[in-house]
Amino acid sequence: MATTTLAFSHPKPGNPQTVEATSMTDIIDIAQQRQLEQIKIQPKDYTAPSLTECEQCGNDIPPQRQAYGGITLCIDCAATQEAKARTFR
Repeated sequence: MATTTLAFSHPKPGNPQTVEATSMTDIIDIAQQRQLEQIKIQPKDYTAPSLTECEQCGNDIPPQRQAYGGITLCIDCAATQEAKARTFR
């Protein structure tokens, strides 16, 4: 298997960083990792216990909804937030 040398630009101008890649999947993995580092995505922690009341309005969150884990909004506030997200894509 042939080894390909790629030059990726480092955040500091004029400082290229050389990366050894052995296949196209390695190149894609490296690119995806760098993209995630740039935007610093923090995955949502679904292991945290659900709240019993909504963060926005203070209404109770139904026990059936709490069972999903990581729930912080009541049904009405979650629906409003999803509607806004669809509107402002």
